[in-house]
Amino acid sequence: RRYLARVRRLQTVLGRLNDIAHAQAMAATLASAEGTAFAAGMVRGWHGARRPRLVKKAMKRWARLKTQKPFWD
Repeated sequence: RRYLARVRRLQTVLGRLNDIAHAQAMAATLASAEGTAFAAGMVRGWHGARRPRLVKKAMKRWARLKTQKPFWD
């Protein structure tokens, strides 16, 4: 149970990082449309500010998962 819980926690953070990557790409595409540059910049800035904290959290959760003995051993 502990192993799977740690996998889920890591997967949650990785999913959020993936969401940020997609939002950044979409905002970059939308920034070229007339009248959307400001909004696209806000979206990119908001997501960009969250990324470092999530990367740090993902690395911490990965380190914890690596120390956990797999349930199939």
